[in-house]
Amino acid sequence: MSDILLTNRQIRLLMTWSASRELFPDEERVRRKLKLALEENRTPTLSRIQIKILFAWAEQWWGSHYGGCEVVNPDEEAILRKIRAALGWD
Repeated sequence: MSDILLTNRQIRLLMTWSASRELFPDEERVRRKLKLALEENRTPTLSRIQIKILFAWAEQWWGSHYGGCEVVNPDEEAILRKIRAALGWD
């Protein structure tokens, strides 16, 4: 498990991205953890698999809204940077 330093705004964005999906049980668990982190005003603690779920949500969002192009929104870019860093991809 690792903490991923997301702001409340970034957590709300991620939850918005997931809202358009039919969620599997693992994704539901991630949404619950994000919601709890918001309620308690703290950083969510997620496993590597759960962070990959965040990345999948982001990919789907960016693919549908940016057509697979580069992300230009600063908030979304910050989320991508944090997810990639948490996964050791940067």
